[in-house]
Amino acid sequence: MLSVGYVGSRGRHLLSTIESNPGNPAKCLQILAALGQTDGCGPFGEDTIYDLGGGNFAFGTRPFSVTSGRELDKTTGAGSLDFQNNAWEATAANSTYNALQTSLEKKVGDLRLLAAYTWSKSIDNSSGFFDPINPFNPSLSRALSTFDIAHNFVVSYSYDLPFARAAHGIQGKLLSGWTISGITRFNTGFPVTLTEDDDNSLCGCSGTDVPNYNGQPIHFLDPRKPGNLFFDPSPFSPEALGTVGNAKRRFFHGPGINNWDLAFHKNTRIGERTALEFRAEFFNVFNHAQFMVPFAVTGEINGNLGQVTNARDGRIGQMALKLSF
Repeated sequence: MLSVGYVGSRGRHLLSTIESNPGNPAKCLQILAALGQTDGCGPFGEDTIYDLGGGNFAFGTRPFSVTSGRELDKTTGAGSLDFQNNAWEATAANSTYNALQTSLEKKVGDLRLLAAYTWSKSIDNSSGFFDPINPFNPSLSRALSTFDIAHNFVVSYSYDLPFARAAHGIQGKLLSGWTISGITRFNTGFPVTLTEDDDNSLCGCSGTDVPNYNGQPIHFLDPRKPGNLFFDPSPFSPEALGTVGNAKRRFFHGPGINNWDLAFHKNTRIGERTALEFRAEFFNVFNHAQFMVPFAVTGEINGNLGQVTNARDGRIGQMALKLSF
């Protein structure tokens, strides 16, 4: 039985978080120009009180740094600001999903097959509550969903082994009742989420800082080699001070899956009311390396862009014996 279908969905006004009090990059750059590199504004300086001289002060760079001013002496610049970063809940997220979904089910004698293939794309500007939106321009957050898998092929199979068709007695009991089954999966990896940790956007918030991308094709590498890189980081560079990088947060996928799970199963009748069941199961039976999504942070604090640091479990085997009476 073969089935082919199209599945699509649209999401509007989905719940996410967005910064309600982002730093003003233009104001920060003005303070930097007035005071210089030593005392001027810069990354992570959105909540600093700056002495501009002549009794003038700049009370942070956020629009709501000072509201009541109860904790602040504006004549001396002493005290503390009322509000710093404050991400709020908002129904500002949108999503689209389109997929070609196929499945094939077939039985041939003692062989049973069930295969499924999906070709899909999921795009949004926030994939969940903790995937914040760019407060300056929410459309810049539009990218692949964190859970997007472009290609996904899964096949399950079961085969009753014909060892005992001509055997009798003890030999028949030893050779009969054997079944081999398994699940094989090949799929694209999850998207790589690009971020930058240096606050060059001067926002002082999440969901904004991404690196610049020069448009060159992404060159994928073998993480097993020295350096453990999955992709070449050279097309990316830190965003300029006071600007937001031009790279999409997610536009290519990480390492995919090539996994085989196998099981051997045998049922043996000992008498009218007694049976013995044996199972041997192997997960990732070929011990294929299943790498996790690579490191995707760039900037001054972390410089390991493209590096794979961990992987899923290797081969696991287990056996069980059950007596029913």
